[in-house]
Amino acid sequence: MRTHFKLAIVASALTIFAAGLAAGTIHWNKALNTAVDEKASPQTQIFNRKLSSTTINVGTNFQDIGSGVVAIDSPLTFTCPPGGCTVAAEVHVQLGLNTISGNGAGLCSALDGSNMPPQGCPSVGTIPADESFAAYSYEFAQSGVTAGKHTLQSFVFTDDGARRASYVINYRLYTP
Repeated sequence: MRTHFKLAIVASALTIFAAGLAAGTIHWNKALNTAVDEKASPQTQIFNRKLSSTTINVGTNFQDIGSGVVAIDSPLTFTCPPGGCTVAAEVHVQLGLNTISGNGAGLCSALDGSNMPPQGCPSVGTIPADESFAAYSYEFAQSGVTAGKHTLQSFVFTDDGARRASYVINYRLYTP
C-alpha cells in the first residue's frame, strides 16, 4: 500500500511539472508593462524589396536622461514612393553612469509617432550599477508604409534614468 501511495505522489508531481512546462513561460516586461508569453510567434517575412536609401545618425555627446521614454535622435523625414515601402531602424546606444540596481532599459523606434513592431519598447537589458557603460541594440521594421512623407525617430526607455553616451542608428528604406 505504501509503495502505491508513493508512486501516486511521484506520478502526480511529474504530471504537474509536465503541465507547467507545456503551458509556456511567462515573464514581466517592464518596458511594455505587460506580461509576455515567450512562445514563438509566427514570422512576418518581407520578400522582393530593394534597398533604396540608408541614413546613418551618429551621436557622440553625453546626455543625462530621466526615467521613461526619451528621444535619442531628431525626427528624420523621408518620402515613401508610389507603391509603398518598408522601413527599418537598427538602433545601437551606450547607457551607463548608473548606481541603481535593476535599472532596466528598452529601445523603440516610431514611424509617424507610432511604435514600429514589435510594439512598445522591448527590453534590452539592465544598465550596470557600477557607473560603467554597456551597449544595447535592437532592430525594428515596418512594411506596408503608404506613399508620401513620413518621419522616423528612435527612443530609449529606462526605469530610473541614466547617462546616454554614443549612439548609431541606421534607417533603411526598401521599395518593391
